[in-house]
Amino acid sequence: MIDETDNFNQGEFLAHYWHKQPLLIRSYLPDFKDPIEPEELAGLACEELIESRLVRYEHNSWQLQNGPFNEAHFQQLPKQNWTLLIQAVDQWVEQVADLKKQFSYLPDWRIEDVMISYATDGGGVGPHFDSYDVFLLQGAGSRRWQIGPRCDKDAALVPNSDLKLLADFHSQQEFNLGSGDVLYLPPRIPHHGVSTGNSLCYSIGFRAPSFGEMLLGFTDQLIHGLDEERRFSSDQPRPAQHAGEIDPDTLNETFTALLGLTDNQEKFLLWFGCNATEPKYPELIEPPETALTLNEVLRELKAGCKLAKCPSSRFAYMQLSSVLHLFVNGRHFSVPISALGSAQHLCNCTKFEASDVEIVLPINEIQPILEVLLNQGSLLLEK
Repeated sequence: MIDETDNFNQGEFLAHYWHKQPLLIRSYLPDFKDPIEPEELAGLACEELIESRLVRYEHNSWQLQNGPFNEAHFQQLPKQNWTLLIQAVDQWVEQVADLKKQFSYLPDWRIEDVMISYATDGGGVGPHFDSYDVFLLQGAGSRRWQIGPRCDKDAALVPNSDLKLLADFHSQQEFNLGSGDVLYLPPRIPHHGVSTGNSLCYSIGFRAPSFGEMLLGFTDQLIHGLDEERRFSSDQPRPAQHAGEIDPDTLNETFTALLGLTDNQEKFLLWFGCNATEPKYPELIEPPETALTLNEVLRELKAGCKLAKCPSSRFAYMQLSSVLHLFVNGRHFSVPISALGSAQHLCNCTKFEASDVEIVLPINEIQPILEVLLNQGSLLLEK
């Protein structure tokens, strides 16, 4: 059974629920006001660069359409049984991005995005599960949620459906979410939400790369650094008795050498920092029309220009021994440990006030990094 609380405690949540079991949190955000209107969502769904989907429940089945849509499309929809989903709204609407601050007890680099769904009466996306942790924050209206037992890897899905719906869903518990309530779900917990009237829901999802994805990414990086002349070779301890036989003993040396390539924790950690900050939509990060020099950057900042992150940028840092590693949009920068305060400000701030810039600028090793970040579009100068 799912626990329910109206007295949320961050420490207790992390110890007993995070990645372990679901939790229904009543009044997580008391007096919550929606930072966006349904009409604005419909407008975003008409944009070419924005990922949008429309799910309709018709003839006892769920039908998926991918955007972009046009205004006429929405005018033709029925009054009920459909849901509009807009991905990564936090990258387009600052007030939506601010919602992520409500989960600051979890690392910011873990958050994938804030998806928003607008559902009419009876609307939903069908019974399914996610492979990552997610918070479902209820906005205007209400939704009826059903939760089932954790799915294993053999859970059957509805055939020929892009929605990855469960073929056999058994509800264990049901409850209504009202404005400001939050339902936390760890990976593989099946859930099915149906809107009662028109409603908005904010889905804050967290990155959880699979072992296969991590192995592929890490080894791909290792491959780029390998000497092309390093190849398979082995001693032949005895004459071959059968021309078609592969003698396992002749592969011992190669197997050991391959294991040695991946047995490097520091290389893995640095790769992970780059991978964790890869932007969801890199095409939204654009360099300035005219390249900036370091002197121009410093002059603009001292003249009162504001520094801000591109909404699609991802920043993180890591301390290894006496070296500080800064990761921005998949790139890695090494700086002295004395730059810790500057790195923390770069990672924690979205917009930089004059006092923030004064902390960042005095570190000589940070200044050329600012130039790089501005010229690749990760940071922006605002007049």
